[in-house]
Amino acid sequence: MPIIPPLLYNDKYISDFKAKAELFNNHFSEQCSLIPNSSSLPDVMSVPLPYPSLSSFTIDADMLLNLIRSLDINKSHGYDQISVRMLKICDSSLIKPLLIIFNNSLNSGMFPSAWKKANIIPIHKKGDKMDVKNYRPISL
Repeated sequence: MPIIPPLLYNDKYISDFKAKAELFNNHFSEQCSLIPNSSSLPDVMSVPLPYPSLSSFTIDADMLLNLIRSLDINKSHGYDQISVRMLKICDSSLIKPLLIIFNNSLNSGMFPSAWKKANIIPIHKKGDKMDVKNYRPISL
């Protein structure tokens, strides 16, 4: 995690971690605001898919075990806070419960909301490190 120096905002220095996080959150979310327009999405249920749906895809034990064992222990953990090292240590004991979760999610088309979350880290691009506009978000 990078060390973020005090940020200059409205001619005030912000050094509190929570206040800096809120500044970054506000700035990054402003970059992703919807542009109002009159367009609409097509009805996806009426369009035939040129490829099989996820419900026809299954994960087997060997595939999952190989995936877990190929993970890089130097990568950071996800939203669940489970380290890659812990996943690798417990790999064979995790296979059955993970297979149930993954295959049920694929079959139902429903995924836990936690899988849709990420840890966002501000990374300095260039310029003044005290300006929140000089950072970009990286999703872990």
